[in-house]
Amino acid sequence: MSALYPDTPGMEGVEAFLRQLLKAQGIFEPKFSKEEIDQFMISLAEVFEEYVITALSASLNEQQTQQLANMSETATPQEQLNYLSQVVPDIQAKMSDILIGFSNTYLGFDQQKV
Repeated sequence: MSALYPDTPGMEGVEAFLRQLLKAQGIFEPKFSKEEIDQFMISLAEVFEEYVITALSASLNEQQTQQLANMSETATPQEQLNYLSQVVPDIQAKMSDILIGFSNTYLGFDQQKV
């Protein structure tokens, strides 16, 4: 079971993905305490959720976009993601690209070279 998403089955892979990103940035034990790592995980998960919501929103039609906008005022990011998983066609295929894009952005691979 996922510690970050205990109420959502199948999220262990997302949590493992986020942990790998933290390790790639040098955030791991014993360099940091478990509590510090947990705080980094929570912060990274929040950024990741927003990234996924934004990326998947591009696949919505006008009515779905409006529903998501109305929902975002009161719904949690997890509830928004649940909605998106129901209305976005081919979500599994899109998630691969989203994961790669997020990791590249987080690790700084998408930055323009000057």
